[in-house]
Amino acid sequence: MIIDTQSTQYQQYLTGLQNLIDFYKPKFEVFKKLPRSKQALWLEKDPLFRKLIKIGLHVGDWSGQFGAEVQND
Repeated sequence: MIIDTQSTQYQQYLTGLQNLIDFYKPKFEVFKKLPRSKQALWLEKDPLFRKLIKIGLHVGDWSGQFGAEVQND
């Protein structure tokens, strides 16, 4: 598979992902300290955050197979 990391679209995805990380990282720190009932309410009211959590769950299922090749981020 060839991935053009220099394409405009790829660069936009990369920038967008970094923007999401920057926006949600402090919110996640608050979220993870909340009781489950308040987390559930938050996820109900914030569909983007809910989707990010779902992506994280899917990635978590198989990401344990990776090691040093993903440690440089």
